[in-house]
Amino acid sequence: MDEQVDLLEENRVLKQEVAYLREELSQMKRLIFGSKRERFIATDTTQQSIFEEESVADPKKETLTYQRNKPTKKSKAKRLLLSESLPRDEQVILPEGVDPENSIKIGEKISEVLEYTPGKLYVTRTVRPVYKQADESIVVADLPTQVIPNGNALASLLSYL
Repeated sequence: MDEQVDLLEENRVLKQEVAYLREELSQMKRLIFGSKRERFIATDTTQQSIFEEESVADPKKETLTYQRNKPTKKSKAKRLLLSESLPRDEQVILPEGVDPENSIKIGEKISEVLEYTPGKLYVTRTVRPVYKQADESIVVADLPTQVIPNGNALASLLSYL
């Protein structure tokens, strides 16, 4: 009977050890084969860390210094002017709610865009007068929406292309 109790105790201990080893094996598999953020790779003792300072200068290397001109600040891209030889179609857009007789015209905002009808390429010139009202506020009409904001081609030309 004593021998049977010893065998049962040994069996229980071995089962615990097997369970422990299986858990350890699964953890090692996760560390080695898991996703990169969970992955563990032992550090190579022969490789120098990037955080350690190099104490001895390499005799094969030399230090070079130079001066360079800093690039100037890039200016905003400028749109090329459209050819004067193209025919122009002018539109004047007045701001809503403004009485031009009681306001002072102080300028104009002009934009030109290319438009296309079959067999004809022309420029649509949109003029938006700027008015100063009696209450010192400045009013300008909104620019019609375009397919490409701040572009110089209308939908008719883009669809043709």
